[in-house]
Amino acid sequence: MCLIDKFLLFISCGARGNNETFVNKSYRNWKKPARLGNHIGRHNSIHSQCQRAREDLMNRKQHVDIAIVNQSIQLKHNYQIQLAAAIDCVKLLLFLTSHCPDIKDVFKNALENNKLTAPSIQKDITNACAVVTANAISLELGDEVFSILVVEARDISNKEQMAVVLRFVDKKSCVVERFVGIVHVTDTSAVPLKAAIESLLATYGLNITRIRGQGYDGASNMRVEFNGLKSLLLAENKSAYFVHCFAHQL
Repeated sequence: MCLIDKFLLFISCGARGNNETFVNKSYRNWKKPARLGNHIGRHNSIHSQCQRAREDLMNRKQHVDIAIVNQSIQLKHNYQIQLAAAIDCVKLLLFLTSHCPDIKDVFKNALENNKLTAPSIQKDITNACAVVTANAISLELGDEVFSILVVEARDISNKEQMAVVLRFVDKKSCVVERFVGIVHVTDTSAVPLKAAIESLLATYGLNITRIRGQGYDGASNMRVEFNGLKSLLLAENKSAYFVHCFAHQL
């Protein structure tokens, strides 16, 4: 044990020698303090080595925790992404249990480790919700005509995407808007955009002949492509009237 800079360092400075002073015995010869200097010794003495060990211990930048943190920043980031996805899935499951007795019974009777938070299960649940939502929208729309609203929806990955919304009049004579999906397009020319919209509408049992209006975000980076898409739809369906957006509103 050494007294260094008013700190007690509990390292056996004399453990490597034959002298038990400062290790098993206390120092009592205070009339000869010069012997303390002899104990300190030179640069490579046991005392000096203990002092350097103490300084290394106090140096946060050399601490093993810091080294581990620096090496695992990317792993921590990946874990946070997975954790956020799991939390979102749990929120969705809690919402479903409050609205569907069958799902509630599954949660009530399932094993404690059956949390349904695995990535594959999350995707299955999301896809199932999408199918149910699509069926509900198709049932609500029925055989009525509708308008489409399309806006660019590029995400953090910078992939070109379109968000598509249907606007129609429901059975209560109210104008409603229903988000039907985000379509990823590898080619932003007019023909592939039209094909992507037709494919999305087909999943709802719809086709472009029932379109009575079309609107696009004129301030988006794809406004030129949207102009070409507008012309293609009008060429095939004269009733698909175009309405330009205003104040960034469709």
